[in-house]
Amino acid sequence: MSSRTSARQFPKVFRIQVLRRVYIAENLADAHLVSNLIQSHGIETHVFNEFSHGALGELPFTHTWPEVWIKNDRDESRALEIVETGEIRPYTSDEHICRNCEQPNPANFDICWNCSASLNQTD
Repeated sequence: MSSRTSARQFPKVFRIQVLRRVYIAENLADAHLVSNLIQSHGIETHVFNEFSHGALGELPFTHTWPEVWIKNDRDESRALEIVETGEIRPYTSDEHICRNCEQPNPANFDICWNCSASLNQTD
């Protein structure tokens, strides 16, 4: 035997990442709105079936609806809560100023249009 040790080094065991579907939208705009809402809370998302509308007629329409999936199954309960409580507020003419970049934003915005900072006063 050689002077080198014969002990093998095994690779670390990696946790398999499981994607979880948290939302099915009827159109791509809604899917991206929900995806952006979840991402604004620091959760990674992916929109599936973005380009499947071309298969309408070959596939049932419900199989072509865009779906929002999260990339870490540990965030599932938080993402579902965000989807349930997240609502698109109606437009008002009021404005509030972003604390980060000082740009005016409509009152129904939760995220600054300019710098993507949260506009919630409770943050």
